[in-house]
Amino acid sequence: RLEPGTAVDVSEGTEITTAASTMYRDYIPVIFTGNYDNQYSTVEQLIAFQKEIINHQIANKDRYLIIGPYYLNDRWDHGTTLDLDAFETSMLQEYGNHFINIRKYLCSDGLTDAGLSVTKQDQDDIAHGLVPSSLRSTSDPSELNAIGYRLVGNLVFNRMDQLGYFKEVKDELGITALEKQERQEAAKS
Repeated sequence: RLEPGTAVDVSEGTEITTAASTMYRDYIPVIFTGNYDNQYSTVEQLIAFQKEIINHQIANKDRYLIIGPYYLNDRWDHGTTLDLDAFETSMLQEYGNHFINIRKYLCSDGLTDAGLSVTKQDQDDIAHGLVPSSLRSTSDPSELNAIGYRLVGNLVFNRMDQLGYFKEVKDELGITALEKQERQEAAKS
């Protein structure tokens, strides 16, 4: 609501359409689900939900990104993580290059790309398949910190660029031609 109002009782099972559910249906969705969704005990359930979001679009149904979870529900502690490898493998098979495995990226290249030194705790986290502590919030270790989210943002931008999602904008601004010219000049050097 834009302003406070009277409470309204809604019967169980009533379909509710929010204003936001009808907005942005022609945008390119970046779907980041699975970290907090307690209703997904299987990857099939998670993929079905992600496909509902994709199919809800009125345009760009073939242009989307799926960002994999970096932990699932309350299974964050060492040795108790749900099999994220199985989730990630299934999502990669389902979505191909539309899928970004941020957990594996943050574990393998995140610290280096952020210019951070690996701590003993980071080594222990990585050995257990967890995002390094240096990339997680100190107040809530199930959240990434600013550095971690910046890395994810860069990864999303780069993947969207690789998939050609910015082609129309680049063409309109003449950036594609400029990039091509710069590559040709660099090759001559």
